[in-house]
Amino acid sequence: MALTYLQTDDPTAITRIKDTPVLVDFFSNSCQPCHLMHPELEAYAEHHPGIRVVCVSADIHPKTTAFFRVRLLPTLLLLQDGKKLDIAIGAKTEEMLDSFVTKVLEVHGLSEK
Repeated sequence: MALTYLQTDDPTAITRIKDTPVLVDFFSNSCQPCHLMHPELEAYAEHHPGIRVVCVSADIHPKTTAFFRVRLLPTLLLLQDGKKLDIAIGAKTEEMLDSFVTKVLEVHGLSEK
């Protein structure tokens, strides 16, 4: 599944996603680690169609960024049924993303759909 870019500054656009776990990437165009992680996110999304990957520009969507209390970039949130399961801060490789998501889902008794 391809990356999805948030098109509105309404946080409920993300919290309303109920059919699958959602990995939310908060980024900024001026953030070098964000740029370095982008290809890793694309690869992760391609290899994990059961996880929805949503990218949120902190520059364009400050209301959504504040709603999720994001203070550092890049920040990743893993959500299920609109609820935050866990958070990761800093650039990650595809393998690190896979490990993060798998471990969090296991802890919560969930799986990739």
